[in-house]
This record gives sequence, structure tokens and C-alpha cells, in this order.
Amino acid sequence: MKQLFNIIILIIIVLEISVVNGQENCTTVYTKMFNFEVPDSYEAIYLATGKNIPKDAGDYELCWMLENTHHCIVDFVLDATVALLPLQWGFCFPDVCHPSEIPDALQIYLDHILPIPTTLITSTIEIHCLEDLQRDFSAGPVITIVLVVIVFILVVSAFFLAYFKFPQSKSIEGSQYFAVKSQQKNHENDSSDSAEISDNSKINKEEIINQKKDEERLEDNNWDQLDLKNKDSPKKSFLIKLLLSFNIFKNWRKMHKPYPFPEFSHFSFFRIISMFWIILGETISIQEVTGYRNIVYVISEDGPTTKWPFQFIMGAEFAADTFFVISGFLVTFYTIHKLKKKEFSFWKYYIHRFFRLFPVLFFVLIIYNNLSLHLSNGPYYHLVKDGLKNTCNKYWYSTLFFFNNFYPKDYNDECMNWCWYLANDVQFYIIAPIFSVLYIINQWIGFSIVGVFGIISLALNFYLVDHYNINFTLLDEDQYNTYRNKIYTKPYTRILPYLVGVGFAMATFSWKKLQPNRSEILEIEEQEKLVDKPKAFEKKKRITKIHYALSNIIFLVAFATMAVVQFSPYDNFKNLGNNWNNAQNAVYIGLSKLLWGLAVGLILLIFVYFHDTPSAFKKFLFFKIWVPISRLTYSVYVSHPVVMLMVIFSSRILFDYDTTPIFYNSIANVGTCYLIGFILYFLVEQPFMNLEKLIMKRFLNWGKSRSD
Repeated sequence: MKQLFNIIILIIIVLEISVVNGQENCTTVYTKMFNFEVPDSYEAIYLATGKNIPKDAGDYELCWMLENTHHCIVDFVLDATVALLPLQWGFCFPDVCHPSEIPDALQIYLDHILPIPTTLITSTIEIHCLEDLQRDFSAGPVITIVLVVIVFILVVSAFFLAYFKFPQSKSIEGSQYFAVKSQQKNHENDSSDSAEISDNSKINKEEIINQKKDEERLEDNNWDQLDLKNKDSPKKSFLIKLLLSFNIFKNWRKMHKPYPFPEFSHFSFFRIISMFWIILGETISIQEVTGYRNIVYVISEDGPTTKWPFQFIMGAEFAADTFFVISGFLVTFYTIHKLKKKEFSFWKYYIHRFFRLFPVLFFVLIIYNNLSLHLSNGPYYHLVKDGLKNTCNKYWYSTLFFFNNFYPKDYNDECMNWCWYLANDVQFYIIAPIFSVLYIINQWIGFSIVGVFGIISLALNFYLVDHYNINFTLLDEDQYNTYRNKIYTKPYTRILPYLVGVGFAMATFSWKKLQPNRSEILEIEEQEKLVDKPKAFEKKKRITKIHYALSNIIFLVAFATMAVVQFSPYDNFKNLGNNWNNAQNAVYIGLSKLLWGLAVGLILLIFVYFHDTPSAFKKFLFFKIWVPISRLTYSVYVSHPVVMLMVIFSSRILFDYDTTPIFYNSIANVGTCYLIGFILYFLVEQPFMNLEKLIMKRFLNWGKSRSD
């Protein structure tokens, strides 16, 4: 009965508004609202209008339910005598309100709800009404939808083709998978058996050499080259092979195949953790696009930005440096590995990168640019249109071809500005072979050039901080924009952790040179066993203990370094970013990326250099589940802000900055973003890597390609 009464009251209010709207103008409506001459009919309009300082979207849903009203976001500035006060409120305007009358109506509204006298600066008024924005299906959205449908049809067609026409292909690829796993297991068993040679046995050197070759073949792990073919399988034409590149069965197994270099498979865990950290940081920064409702509290002296846990959120930018270390290491290690085997080709190296990055980036960019307007609906819808108009509509090509960190000059004008990382990574990838080639010529020349590049980058960081008087803080928007434009996105200042990865890759090869090969190890062990078996056992046990202790010391030092880098700015942030002088800012900004890269590199490689150390943590890092999850990282990285922005732009209210909702939203964002990344991986990323192999093999005689 009570609900029925409320519905009747709401209907009466709507009817009263409809009648009055036909008789009044905007200023009269607001005058009567506060004189209580028509309290019932205008109470809903008042309730649906924002009041919280400095931002309040109002009640969008309530305004939408009322007839002859429309919701608008209004940006304006008040002169409060002692200071200028920028505000952004959501207003539920009656339809009788003409744009020319809105300033007077706003002044009436402000005079009645603000406790201090203020003057509205009319020249600052910006009005964004949802009804004024159009969602026309132009050529761009239509082409994008057609493209998405075509890709989806290809995936579905490949699924049914593989399932019905080539059912044996599933078992063939499955047998390849289990055959490789079986060979690896047998290899491990053989290795363990060989370590327990009896006192009277002799080492077969030729068998050891053959075993080493088998190990290298398994490490290369080129699944498409395995000689496990079913003679009864129908012959596939080139077009059929192209279509089967979208085969979910095949791509699922590609996703789960072992890491190309098993000793580095723990890198996968660090990729996943870094991606989670990035999503946490983006959850907070992307919610700031519309603004926090309690922003005054957030930036106050007792607010969360002055507390030490905020440094963990601020430190999310170091996750990109972790990626740089891993990327620099793997690219250099792979290149040197291929150069030593005389199998490296520069043009194949660069073409592979194009197929690896371009398809997913292109797919996400056109969806973001052409369909964002149709995937969001709310009071902040205008931000989508204005944002795309000033960014992707103008500068899409700089993002698509990886020079958006140089053009446009302003970070805020970049299309999908989070892709600054991709631009840097591609630019580093282009020059990375130089270091590897110099290392092959002479290892000390290679190390020296890496050092020279590092010194130049460090000097540029110091110079730019001093020249532009940059203060490392998020609380001063101008300062932070200068930091992003001059240092944060530029390759010559961000290359330090990448160089760390390059240097560690070179050091890994040099370390291997100092280690005896497998046959030499077995010979030494055999000789020691013939002389004194207990003595050999004790020596091995002693070495293992030394390695274990040394690895723990390195880990603690590296972890402590990361903590120092992470929490050093706390002293600056707790004073709202005004506590550091120019020299302190220069030292921190210049050295933080380098120290972080060194710490990450040490943590990653202690499990490679000291592989014989027993550790539960090591077993955790090498869990096989991390490898397939980490293969989603690229698709998740490119698409995750798009997913979050669509949620923000469809939100009816502003978010409150608080630990619990941020934690909850971060978990939800991780799940949603990985789901979208999973879909992208099977629709675009892996199919185009399959197409790369087919096309290059058929037309350019490229038989063997690198596995990422």
C-alpha cells in the first residue's frame, strides 16, 4: 500500500511539472522552488540536482523518470571572495530552461544552497546535456561492427571445421602435446638416472652429446615442426590452413604450451603480478576521469594521499619497469641465442614484432574510437565524445604506429595514452639487436655500450628534472603533466630498466661460459665418485648450501631496494608534494627506475643462476598455471583501460575514494579485464600469430619462427 501511495505521489509531481512547464520560464521556476510556492512539483527537481562540493552528478535516474526535464552536467567557477571555486554539478533542468536563462537560474540556486555569498563567473559555464549528443551510425561504427562479426564468424567456422571435417586434427595436435611432455619427462628421468652412475660404470660421451642436442630441440619447442603426423588425415589446402589459424582447439593448446626457455618460466608470474598492479593503479586514476565525490577529503592533510599505503598505489608505475626488464632480457637472450646458432634474421625479427603487436592494437583502437559512444550511457557521456574528438580522431595513427610518446606532445592528447608503454617497447626492440651483435663481437664491448646508454639516460633524467623544475607529486596537476610529458613517456628516460634486462641477458651467457658443460660435470662427478663417493656428496651438499644462502641474501637486498624505491616519496606526499627540493627530486626520478630494474633483475635471475637451491617459493614461481595466464598479458594491457572507461562513462554517480570500494572495484576490474583479454587472445592475438607462420613459410620460405 505504501509503494502504491509513493507511485501516486510521483505521478502527481510529474503532472504538476508538465502543467507548470507550459506556463513558466527558467528563472521563475527556480524562484518559486525556493519560495516554496510549488513545493510538491519541484521537490523532485531539487533532489535530482547536485549539491556536494566540488563535484556531484546529482540523481540522473530520478531526473530521467520525470517528464519535461533533462539532465545536464554543468562546469562553472564561483568567485567566493577569498578564492575561486571550480565546481561540477549535475542539474535536472525543466525543459523550459533556455541556455541563455541558465546562468540566472544557477545564481538563484547557488544563493539558496551555499552558506557563503558567491558570484557566478558566467564566462566559465560549460553545459553538457545527454540529449544534445548524437549516436549516429556513421561508416566507422558500421565497418567496425562488420569487422568484429567477420572475425567471430572465422572463429566459429574454424571451430566447426576442426570438429567435424578434421576431427583427427585435434588428436594429432593433442598427441604432439603429450609427446613433447613425455619426451621432456623422459629427459628429466634420464638426467636424474645419469647422476647416479655406479662405481664401475663408464660415461658414454657420445650419448651425452646426443642428449644435449635433444635438450636443445625440446627447449626450442617448435611444435609445428614435430614429426608426428597422421597419414590418414585429409590434406589441407592453404586456405583451409588459414581458416584453421582461428581454431580454438589449436589456440587453446598454444596458450598452454611450455615456455620456450623453461629456466625462465617464472617470469610469467611476475608478468601477472605486474598486470594486476597496473589494473589497481588504473582503477584509481580512471575513476578520477569523472572525479571523486569526496576529493576534498582525499587531498586534505589527513587524507589518504598523505598515508603510506598510498605509496603502493603510486608505485604502480614501476610495474611498467618490471615489464621493461623482462622484455629487455628475453629479447636480448633470444637474439644472442640465435646469433650464436647463426639463425638470426633482422627482417624476420622485425616482421614478427609487427604481427605480434599490431593486430590486437588495431582491433582495440577501432572499437574504442568507433563504438565507445555506443557502449556508454550516463551523465558523463559527453566525456567520451569530447575525449575521442581531441585524441583518437586526430592522432590515431601515432598510436597505431608506435610514436605516440613523441606526437602529440601532450600526454593528455594521445589516443589511448596508456599505450605509451608499447611505443617505448617497440622503440627499444628496434635498437636491441645492436647490443646483441656487439656482445657477439666482443662481450666487453657489448657491456660497455649498454653502460654508456645507461649513463646518458641517467644524465638526461637529472637534466630534465632540474631544467623543468619537476616535483614528483600527483597533487599538482601542472607538475605531474610536465613529468609525464618530459620524462615518464620518453624512451631516452625510460630505457634504464630495459638496459638492465639487456645487461642481465648478456651476463647470463657469460655466466654459462664460466660453467662446465654437462659432459664435463658428469666426468668430474664420476671421477670424484671413483675416489670417494661420500666426499663428492658432501661437496655437492656444501655448494648447495652456499648457493641457498647467497640467493637468500641477494633476494633480501633486492627486496629492500624495491621497498626503499617504493616508499621514499612518502616524506614528500605527506606534505602534499612540497617537501622535496630540486636535488631530491632529480636523484629520486633519475635513480628510482634504475634501482627498481636492478632489484627486479636480481630477483628474477637468482632462480636461474642458483637453480640447485631448494625453495617452496621457487616451486610456486614455476607453477605451470602461470604460463597460460601470462600469455593474456598483452591483450589485457591494451584493452583494460577501455573496459574500465566504459564502466566509468556509464556510471550514474561519482565514486567515493575509500579503501574498501577501491579494493572491490580492483578485483572486479581484474576479472573483467582478463575475461576481455581471454576473448581477444582467441579472436585476434593467437590467430594472427598463426597466420604469421603460415604466410611467411609459404611466401618467404620462413620455416621456423620464434615462440613468445
